[in-house]
Amino acid sequence: MFVKEESDYISLPLDNDGSLEFRNNSSENYIDEYIKFKYLGFLDHFNVYVLKVIRFSNEETWFVDKSNGDIVKTLSHYCASNQYIISYDLPDSDRYNGMEIFCWTEDGLQKTDSLKPDWFVKNIFCLCENIFVVEALAFNSEDFLFKINIQ
Repeated sequence: MFVKEESDYISLPLDNDGSLEFRNNSSENYIDEYIKFKYLGFLDHFNVYVLKVIRFSNEETWFVDKSNGDIVKTLSHYCASNQYIISYDLPDSDRYNGMEIFCWTEDGLQKTDSLKPDWFVKNIFCLCENIFVVEALAFNSEDFLFKINIQ
């Protein structure tokens, strides 16, 4: 079975021969209920589908476990290695939430840490399994880079 993406829904096949379906709701009459799903891809090493979820007031990235359909909701953007995922908001987000770090365990994808620094993440690059470089913007509008080494 393959991922099926139509104009009004996305269907994701699961390992148990079932599937999980996500329906778009773009009704102009109910702005609070507006939701659009976009399929971004599949991360083999985590066995998860990646969906962008767009609501009227915010965006999230969802990681859907292919084995059981469990959903891990994260911030709007992400960077992944074969071992970790860092999700983050951009400076132009209405609700800046910083960064969240996830790793793969026997129980699936689990959040291991949250950071809300006094600067904004502009972009994150993965150098290897546990090292990420963050391009950041300080509140005084100066750009800088730093390294995250996950132990």
